[in-house]
Amino acid sequence: MNHITRRSALGGMLAGAAGAVLLNRGRRPRADAVPVSLLSATTGIKNRPFWQHFDSSPISQATIDLEAPRRSWIAFNAWEGHYIPAFRAAGANNPYLRLHVYKDFASTRSFDPGPGGETSGGLLYSSVSASHPDWFLTRNGRRIVWSGYQGTYAMDIGNSAYQKACVNAIVADGKKNGWDGIYLDNILYSLSQYDVAPCDQYSSDSAFQAAYKSAIRVICNGIAAAGLEVMGNMAGIRVVPGLWAEYVGAGLAGGFDQYFICFSDGPGVPDYGTPPEGFIAQVDQVRYLKYGAKPYLPGGFQSQSRSDTQSFRYAFAGWLLGVSSQAFFAENASQGPPPQWRDEYDWDFGWFTGRYTEVQPSVYRRIFTNGMVVANANASGGNVSLDLANPHGTVYLDQDGTATSSVSLPPKTGMALRKIS
Repeated sequence: MNHITRRSALGGMLAGAAGAVLLNRGRRPRADAVPVSLLSATTGIKNRPFWQHFDSSPISQATIDLEAPRRSWIAFNAWEGHYIPAFRAAGANNPYLRLHVYKDFASTRSFDPGPGGETSGGLLYSSVSASHPDWFLTRNGRRIVWSGYQGTYAMDIGNSAYQKACVNAIVADGKKNGWDGIYLDNILYSLSQYDVAPCDQYSSDSAFQAAYKSAIRVICNGIAAAGLEVMGNMAGIRVVPGLWAEYVGAGLAGGFDQYFICFSDGPGVPDYGTPPEGFIAQVDQVRYLKYGAKPYLPGGFQSQSRSDTQSFRYAFAGWLLGVSSQAFFAENASQGPPPQWRDEYDWDFGWFTGRYTEVQPSVYRRIFTNGMVVANANASGGNVSLDLANPHGTVYLDQDGTATSSVSLPPKTGMALRKIS
């Protein structure tokens, strides 16, 4: 389903549902500065976009042959396991390919099961309804249906018996068809999402977040203990400082943000808030996957841009500012066909030489041995001019193929550049 409530840059509530880092061995820093799993790579920073295939549309063999060798992880519905052998064969030489199955332990869906009895929720609605009615989130004793999603019922994710049942069911379904891991949707942060509030079980967002941490510890650690990867969609969580790190620390072995920088095919989110809730807060989500308590975790960061060039470049710049691990970037593809392949995904940026720096208020730069990324995250104002000269290069090719030694960035724009000299 992949649609959760998020806060806009203006602070209101809006309703709505990354390529691996490959590192250049030619000029590498200390061995302890990069993930051991990446030391065999032969090129620099290079995106391998993920693909979320959730509309159950048929996938042709030609599409499989094209996409399996170049994608990172691909997520499917539970009833699409029949594609696994074909993807495994076509992607046999792609060490980054991971096949994940969609699950959402925050809800059950009365429109499940799938063709073979599969469910997109953590548990089958009919079974829970008949045997464990106390596992539902309720309002005045009545079950809560998520706003905008008929037949999708909120579950009491803090209920320990429900948590244990979810572990068993999700692991069994994950292993049945040989998935590599689980894509967990709707790791929520507020009772306002899907209009869950008020409810009988939780009186505040902090209590709701504590229940989520409990669920993550039991369910996600249980999935990992069974040998399956697990990644959680925490879209919108940037508005609660520190919660991304707390959820990851509770047991998520990877983080996903469905609304990364651009929430539509138009201008993206600027810097705003103290502590920050905007652009740099999302960049720091990417960065945390390397520099957090559990370094080098995988991740997925999805811009909602589709055809707008400025939106793509701004979001892609944000990803480059933060990425230092196997964190993946892709654009929205309506959860059906593969996201479009941009020329920039084949560029070699070389080694990252450090973290991003703020060169002017809300203007950021990060230098790579073979490239650079710059972004002006101001909401308004004039263009910002930057001299590109640095110890790793002076003249660069911009994303339009123009050689330049400086750039002029309007508000809410970004640019990835390749070194010439």
